[in-house]
Amino acid sequence: MANPTPPPKASHPSYASTAIKSDTDQQVWLGNPHVDNLMTMMVALSSEVWASRQRMAIMEKVLAAKGVAVTEAVARYSPSPDEYAGWEAERQAMAERIFKLTDNLLPHPTPEALNIARGLSRGGMQPTSVAYRMARHVALILAVRARQDRGESLSDVKSQMSEHPFVLQKAFETARDTDPNSLEAALRAIRDYEWEVKSGQIGAELGLDVLLARM
Repeated sequence: MANPTPPPKASHPSYASTAIKSDTDQQVWLGNPHVDNLMTMMVALSSEVWASRQRMAIMEKVLAAKGVAVTEAVARYSPSPDEYAGWEAERQAMAERIFKLTDNLLPHPTPEALNIARGLSRGGMQPTSVAYRMARHVALILAVRARQDRGESLSDVKSQMSEHPFVLQKAFETARDTDPNSLEAALRAIRDYEWEVKSGQIGAELGLDVLLARM
């Protein structure tokens, strides 16, 4: 009777080698690495905005199922003069804090930037929204620096970009003393922070502290 157990296979040397890592993360897809980084940031921020809108839509549906017609109520709501004045004061105060944050952000965040960012997030602003503001500022500085490298003057920048002239003047001054590579690295760090928060790898507030330390 034949033995049902197959004989052991003869051992032989393996010729497998370690996989070679793809270099797609080093490629330039849109003709300029600055544009690539800006596009990556726009995609990340767009997904963040959509996630917030989706959660708001879900909240409205849940409340509607419980008999609260919140969508129509919000559309019909008219704030009183006192409410509007209070909101405007809060908006102005937040804008001033954000400007202080961006003033202390480059070329590298100062200890004051960390304190301001913590104050914004603990005062009700989402940490990811703080990071979004930081990303917009860094992207603006990077765009202005690219124009400087092409030989454009401050008046050229003001005439061709849509931001407020005072904002552009400050950006122009900051861009002169900032390395484009460090700006790109800052955008990548913010992109990584967004992903780490969304994937649950780190808490949003703690991650914001880590982000500022990375930058």
